[in-house]
Amino acid sequence: MNVRDLAALIVLAAVWGASFLFIRVAAPAIGPFPLMGTRVVLAALALLPFVLVLGRFREVRERWRQFLFVGVFNAAIPFSLIAFAETEITASLAAILNSMTVLFSAVVAAAWFGDPLTSRRILGVVLGVSGVAVLVGLDPLPLNGAVLVAVGAMLLGSFCYALGGNYVKRTFSGVRPLTMAFGQQAGAAA
Repeated sequence: MNVRDLAALIVLAAVWGASFLFIRVAAPAIGPFPLMGTRVVLAALALLPFVLVLGRFREVRERWRQFLFVGVFNAAIPFSLIAFAETEITASLAAILNSMTVLFSAVVAAAWFGDPLTSRRILGVVLGVSGVAVLVGLDPLPLNGAVLVAVGAMLLGSFCYALGGNYVKRTFSGVRPLTMAFGQQAGAAA
């Protein structure tokens, strides 16, 4: 990995990580479902001019069912569940629970596609989740029904990401990133 790639990874991690904080602030004020609906609609609208100018809309239209599936499982459901969960739990706990996506992805790939769930892969997942927990910390929360429901929502959102990610890996080989991003957000907005 060169310096440019490392810098891009750090910026992406900071932006992605900050989204949990922004959701934690905005979801209680706006509501989790309006917040996420607005998020995907604005993303799709922001990407639409580029898709049109570059002539990529036809590919999205031809594969609309596949993009709808990805939009639902890789954006609409998890975004909504994360925003709902963050009305009860901290952004740091949400980030830790979201890191379970990697574990769920490995399990889904093993069950759905027969990818081997090796001890090395499991160790990597455990180290990754532990690393996220160390980096973001963990704030104490009361153990009540609302918190348990929120934790369940986060885990379900992470599982949806695992389904969506595995589906993308198997279905969208060769699709350009802009087309993929727009198709997913448009599918979620639908």
